[in-house]
Amino acid sequence: MKVFVSSLITGHEDLRAAAIPAIRALRHEVILAEDFPAMATSPRVACLDSVRAAGAVVLILTERYGAKQASGLSATHEEFRTSKDTRPIFAFVREPTLGPREPDQEAFIREVQEWVEGRITKRFTEADDLRELVTGALHSWELNRAETAADPAELLSRATALLPRQDRQYHYYGISVATAIAGGPRKSVLRPSELEAAALSDRLQQMALFGPLKFLTPTQATTSRLDGSVLSISQERGGSLAVDELGGVRVTIHLEPEGRGGMQALIEEDVVGAIQKGLRFGSAVLDEIDPTQALRHIVPVISLIGASYQPWMRREEFRRLSGGMSMRGGSDVLPPIHLTPPERLRAALTQDLAVLVEDLTTLLKRAYQPSR
Repeated sequence: MKVFVSSLITGHEDLRAAAIPAIRALRHEVILAEDFPAMATSPRVACLDSVRAAGAVVLILTERYGAKQASGLSATHEEFRTSKDTRPIFAFVREPTLGPREPDQEAFIREVQEWVEGRITKRFTEADDLRELVTGALHSWELNRAETAADPAELLSRATALLPRQDRQYHYYGISVATAIAGGPRKSVLRPSELEAAALSDRLQQMALFGPLKFLTPTQATTSRLDGSVLSISQERGGSLAVDELGGVRVTIHLEPEGRGGMQALIEEDVVGAIQKGLRFGSAVLDEIDPTQALRHIVPVISLIGASYQPWMRREEFRRLSGGMSMRGGSDVLPPIHLTPPERLRAALTQDLAVLVEDLTTLLKRAYQPSR
């Protein structure tokens, strides 16, 4: 595995040198910015590309923040932001410090320590101490990874299988956004007796009908049904919720197309809101059925159900229309939408929700409007 060493370079040579033998002792390849050959691209781009190519990051934090890049962040901070959703980070913070921490570095360290998934944070005092900590952290992670590895392809397959059926012979009442989340590593989260118990269905209905993230309508009839290993809670002309024994969750939110004078449109703000609520509600359900967070990785998949020929428009754009509008062309059966790579750490559902929503909306819009 390639391991990128992220830290300030000048003045930290002894610390970086201490990390190198620790990484190589476990037969990993070390990536260091100072080893990059002369190249056409900028050093900043080369570093971030190397972070993306690495399987893990060793992050060494001391008192200094470093020079800010065009983004307003230091190079080390950029490397952390680039890697935190998709690979493990082993962060090592020098304490006691050799002097006062710069304010930006203090805030950066807090951000790292508050990122509760996908990283190990240790404190070191000197280079020899750091070498031992890097070796121990990497070794412990390897052992845990061997026991609890998640398979992104398998998670994607399970998430896709949770989505509602789509074909031209199957009728839907209007348009809905379905969000399916599969968690890994693969393990049973709900025992068959728990899945079948009325208590679980009652708790989920309470969340969906009256909780802070409610999306079902209290005035509509709500039915609960167990189909094999999937518990479904649904309304005939509204949304639905499904969970399975492996902790898979599906949230389907009904949309009301906006229209006037016989014209209707699929409003982008409504789609964004449905994706956001689907991910937030799915995260809340995972917290309910898997409070110990045995499922550490997730794959979210989005599907637009019952799509027809309404054009995709922003609300203000639709309201400014004074005449007719072009109808959407293309298939009315859309493929499921997922990220590339599809897997994220579970904490991304809360800590990086805005990024997930923006990316999934962009991909869904691209599939809905293939000619653009």
